[in-house]
Amino acid sequence: MYYSSGNYEAFARPRKTQGVENKTAWFVGSGLAALAGAAILIRDGQMAGERILPDAIVAT
Repeated sequence: MYYSSGNYEAFARPRKTQGVENKTAWFVGSGLAALAGAAILIRDGQMAGERILPDAIVAT
């Protein structure tokens, strides 16, 4: 991401969610919505990528 003096996202960072280290997220399906949801959890929720699971792994 390009950071300039006028870029809002360069300065606005959400606080880490309390207890996010102990939470797990499951996404049903493998579409664009699941990918976008996982990206938001990583960026804004500061959740580790290892704690985000697709439904295909959980269902086996």
